[in-house]
Amino acid sequence: MTRSVTAWGRACYHRPQAVVKGSRLNWVDLVIVAIIAWSAFRAFRAGLVRELTALVAVVAGIFLAGALSDDLSANLDFLIADEQTRNLAAFVAIFAGTLVAGQVFSAVLSDVAGMLLLGPLDHIAGAIFGLVQGVLIVQVLLIAVAVFPAAVSVSRAVDDSRVADFFLDSLPSVDRLLPERFRDAAGQLQKWRDVTSRLQPIPTQEQILPGVPRGQGTPTPQPTPAGQPR
Repeated sequence: MTRSVTAWGRACYHRPQAVVKGSRLNWVDLVIVAIIAWSAFRAFRAGLVRELTALVAVVAGIFLAGALSDDLSANLDFLIADEQTRNLAAFVAIFAGTLVAGQVFSAVLSDVAGMLLLGPLDHIAGAIFGLVQGVLIVQVLLIAVAVFPAAVSVSRAVDDSRVADFFLDSLPSVDRLLPERFRDAAGQLQKWRDVTSRLQPIPTQEQILPGVPRGQGTPTPQPTPAGQPR
């Protein structure tokens, strides 16, 4: 399709450029590190038995969120108008609810863990499973943000993250537990990037015509009265 480009349009539109990651960690990177560190630390204190239960809850939450989020989203249309926001909220709600249920059930098993008397091995193994659990939680949240870009600021922060690409591209992904539309989250984030790279803020008159007072543009030639030389 041919695009008609005016001088103003050329100033508002450009082709997508190569993405350059910043040299510093942004808030998404810090949240990722915090989730994994907290998960491992909490699991070290909780022990192996409780963390095995919690890890099963994470896997179950991923599966249930992918399978049931559409139905829950359809029932939230009276509360949330935007479809992407509604889909993201439904997905996160099911996933988080399953995690909470898993934590409650694992607390019930704390007495069983005490009777096993595994000693230091119980805490070390728990920390390992907690680390895996933290990685899975980070992955599923990044996939949800990539598939449902409800908040532009959050999606842009994920796009600018130096760590998020590693979890979406390099690590074994959890998307096999999710429906087809959740596959290739990194590719879907790239599509979002290609679209938003074209949606630049409209430049002001000062940026287009520097030095010209606001409200004034190029002077319009005035008609010459009859009988006067041009």
